[in-house]
Amino acid sequence: MKKNSFSLLLYQEGRLLERWDGLELEMASRIYRQYFRDADYGVMVYRGGERLKCPEAWRIMGVSCGRCLPKKVGDGRGRPQKLSEVLA
Repeated sequence: MKKNSFSLLLYQEGRLLERWDGLELEMASRIYRQYFRDADYGVMVYRGGERLKCPEAWRIMGVSCGRCLPKKVGDGRGRPQKLSEVLA
């Protein structure tokens, strides 16, 4: 995976719905912003296989959060730090 390529994982109620790999920043940002304020979905962002934590993801994707809080994703075991952990 290229260092500056992005992967987005879209979740609903802890279930993976969609996965996009190898995205350029513009397309990744467009998808991220589409789901960002929707309370029914959670999006995890990876750059070069490494997970971006919320403040950094928000900055890179060009969204401002204000009082937003990250949503719990998955089964409570913690969020995977590498994309390879999601695929395992």
